[in-house]
Amino acid sequence: MLAKNAMILVLVILLGTSITETKRKKTSSNHARGTKNRGAQPFAIKSRLQTFQPIIGILAQEATGRITREISGQYIKASYAKMIETAGARVVPVLYPSIYDNMGRINQSPQQIQNIFNSINGLLLPGGHVKLQKSGYGRVGKMLYEMAVQSNRQGQPFPIWAECLGLELIALLASGRGLARGQYDTELLDRTDSKIYSKPLNISKDYKQSQLLGSADSTMIQYMMRDLKAYNNHDKSLTPEKYNKYPSLKSAFRIVSTNKDRKGKEYISTMEGRKFPFFLFHWHPNKARFEQLENHPVHHPSHESFLIAQYLTKLFVDIARQNNHRFATTQKEKAALIQNYTPKKLEDGRLIYQFKM
Repeated sequence: MLAKNAMILVLVILLGTSITETKRKKTSSNHARGTKNRGAQPFAIKSRLQTFQPIIGILAQEATGRITREISGQYIKASYAKMIETAGARVVPVLYPSIYDNMGRINQSPQQIQNIFNSINGLLLPGGHVKLQKSGYGRVGKMLYEMAVQSNRQGQPFPIWAECLGLELIALLASGRGLARGQYDTELLDRTDSKIYSKPLNISKDYKQSQLLGSADSTMIQYMMRDLKAYNNHDKSLTPEKYNKYPSLKSAFRIVSTNKDRKGKEYISTMEGRKFPFFLFHWHPNKARFEQLENHPVHHPSHESFLIAQYLTKLFVDIARQNNHRFATTQKEKAALIQNYTPKKLEDGRLIYQFKM
């Protein structure tokens, strides 16, 4: 009797193992078929994890114009830091004290900028109003962009998220135009009627080949093309015609989406690197979640806008997790984090981090 029961137990175990293995193979096969049809996959899926909680450097900019009534020195809008932190990363402000000498030349050595670069896992170039040809934002941004290009060429993933002025900066560099005339270079950037302006995105037909959107499901794409209120606030834009005039720009970046301004002029609203994880937006994903201003004429965030911002930010941070840069010591890392600073509330309700240099 004992022998018979033992035999039954063995058969049950073998049968259960066989069923489990069959299910595993079927699941694996289904996953493989599903992956094949999902288009381009984000860089984050292709490499192994290097950093669980990456550090993103956000480039500060000098206070200019109307904002100087309330602050001085350099600043970063808190909405950018919140956007990154809610995706699971940490934030370090990239500052440039005493950036100029008495002759107006940059007063921070390339090695100092390299040390900053070697300590962060990704870079965010925020929107703003400084003149690219005369600012630390432009000059330090150029250095960091060139370092990111070199890092990616050497096989070390280093993502860049660039919004508005950041897109203009990288477009000028990648096209070969440089920063001599900054964002006022009409050989590359055209005037458009797109300030304080919200529209859904016109997604490129080949979006499935995109690193940004290749893994997005159909619902997300519909949100972007129908429900998204993509907030634009710029009067200079890169048009498809100007993009096509510069082979170096066209070979480095693909068009992901376009928009038309109030007068029907088409401009590029989203670009991404063809080989490198560089993501450029002429609209502001961060505002939908963290700058919900009352009585704003066009900025009315939607639930879909929240989901899109979450999707894009998560993809960016996941790529930063592939980068193995580190601060020299834990103490230096903790001292550099933006959480050491207290944000200031402006009269219009926005929060900013102010750095008095």
